[in-house]
Amino acid sequence: MRSFRFIPPSALLFSLVWAGCIDGPSGVEGESDVASLPIEGTIFTIVMENEDADVLAEMPYLQGLADEYASADAYYADHHPSLPNYLQMISGTDQGVSDDEGPDEHQLDSDNLAAQLDAASVPWRAYMEDMGEPCLTRDRGKYAVRHNPFVYFTSVTSDEASCRDHVVDMDEHLEADLEANEHRYMWITPNECNDMHDCDPIVADRWLSKVIPRLMESDGYKNGGVIFVLWDEGAPDASYAFGGKQSIPAVVISERLATRGHVSDVLYSHDSYLATVQDALGLPRLRSTEESTPMADFFEEPTAEPADPDAVP
Repeated sequence: MRSFRFIPPSALLFSLVWAGCIDGPSGVEGESDVASLPIEGTIFTIVMENEDADVLAEMPYLQGLADEYASADAYYADHHPSLPNYLQMISGTDQGVSDDEGPDEHQLDSDNLAAQLDAASVPWRAYMEDMGEPCLTRDRGKYAVRHNPFVYFTSVTSDEASCRDHVVDMDEHLEADLEANEHRYMWITPNECNDMHDCDPIVADRWLSKVIPRLMESDGYKNGGVIFVLWDEGAPDASYAFGGKQSIPAVVISERLATRGHVSDVLYSHDSYLATVQDALGLPRLRSTEESTPMADFFEEPTAEPADPDAVP
């Protein structure tokens, strides 16, 4: 009988990349130093689903914003399926999770962005389209709990009243909160149709064309804010089966950009996004983002305040 030697997936992936069967990540390495960023308003984040970087060609509204503002050409998803990527976005790591099970299976007592925001008294909210009941920890209609990373962390869910105040239904709260301009960090998860999980990119593009102008008209955006439009992961293909990465879209909208129309070739992933948020809000880096590259090449240098000639030395 012929014998077979087991080849570890990592070694097989290397062989496939070397042979040209699977493309490895392309881009340039950035610096991991904490960045000084000119983001003084609200950080808005919208997370879409399961498309590769070339999907923008099917989304004329968002492609127009990418051309006018900025986008990333080397932003990669590290994981599959969805949940590990969402966890990485707010904690810098997949937390050892490799499935899409609900919070009843994964209650994580780990450092995360929500805990940091609370500790620093930074007002924040996460808006879930079609969730209905606040802080819902199970699927409901087009609301998928696996796309709501906040309710997987005990720092959020252990205080029910606080969770219900922070993790809310989008339709019920977003408009009033934009008007009130009280939150420095606002995360938005569309429902499973509008995030492109179950519907075509053009449907998501029309949804974005209604939501993004509302954000841009807010004082939170106008006063030095930024809007990140990100994807959790790319469309499934063979590279994921062998532990590979996939290039996914990332669009950055702000009036504080260094260069309009900038297309970054710096290697980024979801921990880079988190490091950017931490740096912009003056939060300490978590251990999981200490070596992450913040998305600093998008933004202009902060303007130093002029010295007050009447100030007493």
